[in-house]
Amino acid sequence: MATSPRLLLLIPLTAVGCVTPVDFGPDSMIGFADPEDAVATVAETLTPFDADRQDQAGPRQTTYGKTPELVVSVQNHDLYVFAHDYGSTGGSGATAVGAKLLKLRRTEDDYIITRVIEPPGFLDRIVGMDHDPVDGTIYIASAVAEGGVVDAEYPENDQYREGVVHVSALTYDGEELFRTDLDVARAAAAESPEQVINPMVAATGRLAVGGGHVALVHGINTTPDPAIDNRRHQKALTTFLDADTGAVTRTSTIWVSHSFDQRLIWDGTGFVEHHLGDAYPRHIAFARTDPNASEAAKEFPLLFIKGESGANVTDTSIGSVVPLPETDSAAFLAVYSTERNAAASSREIGVVRVMANFDQVTTEGVEHLDTSLPDTMTTDLGEETPLRWLTDYQGESEGTLHADRPRMVDVGDGNYVVLWEKWSVSGDGGADFEGTWGMVIDANGETLVDAKLIVPTHLPRGDDPFALPDGRAAWLTGDNELKTLTIRSVDAELNYKAWTVE
Repeated sequence: MATSPRLLLLIPLTAVGCVTPVDFGPDSMIGFADPEDAVATVAETLTPFDADRQDQAGPRQTTYGKTPELVVSVQNHDLYVFAHDYGSTGGSGATAVGAKLLKLRRTEDDYIITRVIEPPGFLDRIVGMDHDPVDGTIYIASAVAEGGVVDAEYPENDQYREGVVHVSALTYDGEELFRTDLDVARAAAAESPEQVINPMVAATGRLAVGGGHVALVHGINTTPDPAIDNRRHQKALTTFLDADTGAVTRTSTIWVSHSFDQRLIWDGTGFVEHHLGDAYPRHIAFARTDPNASEAAKEFPLLFIKGESGANVTDTSIGSVVPLPETDSAAFLAVYSTERNAAASSREIGVVRVMANFDQVTTEGVEHLDTSLPDTMTTDLGEETPLRWLTDYQGESEGTLHADRPRMVDVGDGNYVVLWEKWSVSGDGGADFEGTWGMVIDANGETLVDAKLIVPTHLPRGDDPFALPDGRAAWLTGDNELKTLTIRSVDAELNYKAWTVE
């Protein structure tokens, strides 16, 4: 693949945390609510995204990230859900026709819809949502779907446009406190910042809140590259906003190009970014970023990736980064799926530990990682990442079994639930989904509860799992035939429980 000094040609142009309980509005509660608070059913409100019908991509098809579909924020025992509406059709070829913001209230036996909000200023696609744990303000972001109109001429260089990405702050009942039109706001805040072009192209998006700031990360296309027929490349873009006013305070953090998947959390100290880079750099990139800083953040490798720089296929999926207790010698535990070495063909689940002093050491090598972990992943170039493998599908199947869509949730008391999809891939390219699996590990990655099949349904590829207040790891799925939502969960012993919201 041809390269320019810092950018790489991207072939496709179409787009493919931690939560804190809070007293959220005057009708929130610590206990459970009365069932007569229900105001609507899912079927009366929207047709939700259905991963079992609309996203059956296996490990050989997931080169790029997935845009968000069902984003969850947890307040006490309630859930706020930012969900696409797929209209009357649903099904594998359906396109979202809008979105709703739902409040799901926990009763003693169920969850019910107690609030339906039409998100003001919504564009075409959800980018992310989070809430302020202090005052309960909801922050949402949406983006235009413009993969079909972006080309070498449009938009023009330095053409900052309205209606490309909106970021809004809402009260608990949906009153809009501010709306930031991101591309023009970025242009007003800095001299010639990168344009917001084709947001979430070949990637995803995330929004996080903390320390009086809102952070937003997503994929974009770049301005045309005259060295390669004026074609646009792909990279990541991060923007910080003041949480009170919506004013843009920072327009860039780290350079990742291509960045084919992203995660973002607030860890109590700063915002932590997590990117799947295939070229500049070709590793999983990690950084804690300060919304008030002007210089570029220090970017560290979490995992060196096999293959040639710029090869879109990385055989790697990023998962979750989870903060560890202050008493630990490491600050974060991160999970992903990748292959064991340059010659292996099975994707495995692996974890790394990021040391507590990581931002005080060099960004070269692996000094920032816990080198006491027992295993190593080695690339074609001899780069070595210290880690712990949680699966051995290569040894079990000689390359036919694979792990994908890795996720991890801190459920308390030193227990971390790891979730993933298991796949069987044949030599002719066929693939069979073998369900969502899980295991429980400690902060060192050592197994506490052995891996087992949890449920024969897909994990959401574009959305993050979340912790419930009762110590369960949960994820939200939709059924667009029955028009229901299901909260699926496991506890620290992998006991499964689900609630279906009708």
